[in-house]
Amino acid sequence: ASRQARRCRTRLRVQKKSGLWFRLRPYRGRWGLVIGPLVFCAALAAMQQMVWAIRYDGDLTGPQQAALRQSLYSMDIYEGAVLTQEKIRRTEKLLLSQSGELGWVSLNFGKGRLVVEAVPAAQKPAIEGNEPQDLVAKADGRILEINVQEGFAAKTKGQTVAQGDVLVTAGKPDRNGRQLATHAKAVVTAQVRRSYQCVQPLRYTALVPAAGPESRFSLRVGQKSIPLGRWEAVPQALTQTKHQQLTVLGFALPATLEEETVLPRRQQAIELTRTQARDYARLACMSQLYAQFPDAAVSARQEDCQWGEEELTYTLTLDFTADIAARLEG
Repeated sequence: ASRQARRCRTRLRVQKKSGLWFRLRPYRGRWGLVIGPLVFCAALAAMQQMVWAIRYDGDLTGPQQAALRQSLYSMDIYEGAVLTQEKIRRTEKLLLSQSGELGWVSLNFGKGRLVVEAVPAAQKPAIEGNEPQDLVAKADGRILEINVQEGFAAKTKGQTVAQGDVLVTAGKPDRNGRQLATHAKAVVTAQVRRSYQCVQPLRYTALVPAAGPESRFSLRVGQKSIPLGRWEAVPQALTQTKHQQLTVLGFALPATLEEETVLPRRQQAIELTRTQARDYARLACMSQLYAQFPDAAVSARQEDCQWGEEELTYTLTLDFTADIAARLEG
């Protein structure tokens, strides 16, 4: 049309262009507009194996979910981690073997979301052995009451027994001389007098808080941790780490915000007063008592303090009632 117009001494002027070619011609040479969406789609496809969000299902309380989240975090499963089916199955076995509070756990991962399903383990009653073993006294005392559930009583109420004496036998001969074996089980309540001794230093060195707790934050993406601010190493400090998923306008991101609480400590010499030393020593002796006799009921006590320049030798004599029956091992 332009050649014919020139022959007629006419000039053509384009007033409007239409078509896909003319629409795309201004973007000629700007390959980033094409490569950018392709790279973005490829990144989304590759990040499907990355954890974007973790959800907990099941009859789990808040503390149980927090403990389970901490266990997963210690096994390198968190927002931003890359998961495989092999790692998921291995983690399930580790959670069941290491945690006695879970009866069943399942990890389901798909499209960036990890769903954790767990059921708390039912409390199982303690199962006693059925071996025929005698019950002996684990302390000297006078029997106040004896309740034999299984076995044969070797002592009666009011008798005085020594440590190691047989209280309930697991076997008894019948009229024909044959030994009858059974499982011995009984509660033998006795009045006991026992002494406990503890040595308490009057001066010692201990770690005490040097200042208030400090919070440090870092951003963790995958295996990389990016500190948010400058950190200084604090020797002999107590640390506790918490982490939470990073979200923007309610949208979960494959990243974790870590908060590390640091409590600085320092060595300090501590000097106890006589009252404090006596209280600490008494507490240590009472701990020994209840470790050996959990059901002990103390009726009277007598204290003996031997003071030295650097330590206190404390002797506590107690009168108490408790169950003194113990299974004879071996």
